[in-house]
Amino acid sequence: MSVARRAAALALGAVLAVWLCGCALRSHVAAAPAPKGRQGFGARPAAPRTEPLLPRTLVPYTGTVYAIFFHPLIVYPRIAFSSNEALGLQKWMVTVSEFDRILPQLDANGFILISPYDLFSLTNEDGRQVVVRKTLLLPPGKKPLLLSIDDLNYYTYMRQDGLCQKLVIDASGNIAALCPTPSGVPVISEGDTIIGIVHRFVEAHPGFSFDGAEGMINETGYEGVLGYRTEAGSPDRMAQIAAARPVIARLKEEGWIFASHSFGHYNDARITLQQFAYDTTEWMQQVEPLIGPTPFYVYPFGATVPPFGPKMALLVRDGFVMMFGVGPDPAWQWHPTFVTLDRVHVDGLSLLTEGPMLAPYFDAATVIDRQERGLSPTATSFPNP
Repeated sequence: MSVARRAAALALGAVLAVWLCGCALRSHVAAAPAPKGRQGFGARPAAPRTEPLLPRTLVPYTGTVYAIFFHPLIVYPRIAFSSNEALGLQKWMVTVSEFDRILPQLDANGFILISPYDLFSLTNEDGRQVVVRKTLLLPPGKKPLLLSIDDLNYYTYMRQDGLCQKLVIDASGNIAALCPTPSGVPVISEGDTIIGIVHRFVEAHPGFSFDGAEGMINETGYEGVLGYRTEAGSPDRMAQIAAARPVIARLKEEGWIFASHSFGHYNDARITLQQFAYDTTEWMQQVEPLIGPTPFYVYPFGATVPPFGPKMALLVRDGFVMMFGVGPDPAWQWHPTFVTLDRVHVDGLSLLTEGPMLAPYFDAATVIDRQERGLSPTATSFPNP
């Protein structure tokens, strides 16, 4: 990756940080003792998964492991793009119609969804946990893809600006989203969330998923999880927790795994080590009991920490093994006790201005919905309300 492209990626994270920090109040980061650590997460989750739907003719894959991520989908573009957060939503989100166009192109371009658990195992050497890179076996001609969703928490600003309210289980037993219409009529639909759209696509195209993998959900905790206000201090916290648990269980059954996206969505590179430790403790105390232990950590804003500094040591000590940042290509670094990976951001900004970066995955020009976004056929920037 060139220095210029890396600098552009870091600048992108900084701009995103400014916008997101202005959208919702963050939890107070106070001084606190360092967390005590967790027990190991074990092997691949034992939650029920679909049986392998592919022929078992597999070959070693030695090429690039690709990774892309999204934020929750915009369901009502007219509301989103006329709201106080219009410019941020234009840049950092995609609409339902745009996401619908992406999956068929990914499939046609030979991608197959995998789980990060397919990439590594853990062993013990002289009392130290060591990461071992697995040989990835895939159907011939397939390229592995890690798909993830950041901030699938349905924060307050999202609920107000044309996104959904929360994830639910619909009458058929599938994960769907509760998305009231602009007039307030409640609607439950699989087609209004990445979860439901991916699940339906995999059912129709089983070769798009390796052993039932669908993606990774990256949760904060300062406004609960999945649209349920499970955070400490929530007035009906216990009822919210009880309502969230079956949704979490069903997500795992459908092939989704979970990652920490921190608790308060702070810039990890800027906060102090003590604040970082406190934030991690909050996540382990308030979110982990709901979703279960995870070895995956997704940096807010893509703001990574030095690979051999005290913050990374804290993450490794607390059971995190694979750390995800943001970059223009899937840059991997394998270390004895942890792995780092950059993911490519798929959002309005990249659809409009970074077509070459997205070209290995899909044709951005055929995905972006200029009419929904109020853009002319030749526009190269978003209107600033």
